[in-house]
Amino acid sequence: MIDIDQDYRLYGTHSFRRGGCQWLYSEKRWGLRKICNWGGWSLAFDNMTIVHYLFSWNDDPVNQQEEFMNPHSTGGT
Repeated sequence: MIDIDQDYRLYGTHSFRRGGCQWLYSEKRWGLRKICNWGGWSLAFDNMTIVHYLFSWNDDPVNQQEEFMNPHSTGGT
């Protein structure tokens, strides 16, 4: 944040961990185990903490459910 001239005190580490987790998953195509290792989360997958970082109620859905198997769909991610 200092490098881009922003006040780092206005942001919590949770935002950066969640954003980093989502970026690694969706853009870099990291697997869940690798992300958990990076974030210091358990690999037991019993409480699925990682899911709370990857998905949220306020995320914008990219595709409508009815388009998932539509061969004529434009795709999305």
